[in-house]
Amino acid sequence: MEKEKFEIGSIKDRLESAKFYHRSGHLARAEEEYRKILQQEPNNAEATHLMGLLALQSGKLDIAEHFINTAIELDSSKPEYFVNLGVVYYFRGNFEEAKELFKKAIEMDDSYIEAYANLGKIFAEENELERAREYLVKAVNMGDTDPSTLITLAEVNFRLGLFNRAEMICKQIFDLGIDENQVYDILIESLLKQNKAEEAIPFLEIMLNRDRTNEKYKEMLKEVYKQTGYSEN
Repeated sequence: MEKEKFEIGSIKDRLESAKFYHRSGHLARAEEEYRKILQQEPNNAEATHLMGLLALQSGKLDIAEHFINTAIELDSSKPEYFVNLGVVYYFRGNFEEAKELFKKAIEMDDSYIEAYANLGKIFAEENELERAREYLVKAVNMGDTDPSTLITLAEVNFRLGLFNRAEMICKQIFDLGIDENQVYDILIESLLKQNKAEEAIPFLEIMLNRDRTNEKYKEMLKEVYKQTGYSEN
């Protein structure tokens, strides 16, 4: 009995160690530890799933699918397994299967932020903008601060003609310290659509300072200066 407790404990400790290496970006070491665990305990669902997640992060979709499917067969109670399998299908372009898996995860845990966000991103790619916005707003309201979620929501709002909301999301993104050209693009266009040319000037100037050869921003800034009476100096 004592021997059995020691073995269980050692696997648990090794799994925690492997997860630490995984989180720290030491993927080869993490994989080595996961494999050792599976040698001792082939039906360990968590280690199996994490092997799949490693493969997914490395772009090895076939291997990822194999391990994550096996993990689900071993333990079908974990919504994160279904989400990560959905990501595999998403990267393959199989959006319908991916959506079903994300919805399954939400059925299992209706507070699973990543599942809502991923559904929103797929619907945005499919140009189903109202449905995209519904899921993205849920994710953000539940606390999602992932840049890709927020940027997608800003873009969806812009495409729906909700320019004020697109502007608000862009400014929220900047408040989080995220400084990406795509956000400036959406913000500038949203401000101009609302006839807020003067407010767009500093953002246009930032973009032009980043790329002096950008003819699009040169012309936009020239037009905005003309509208507002600003000097081009």
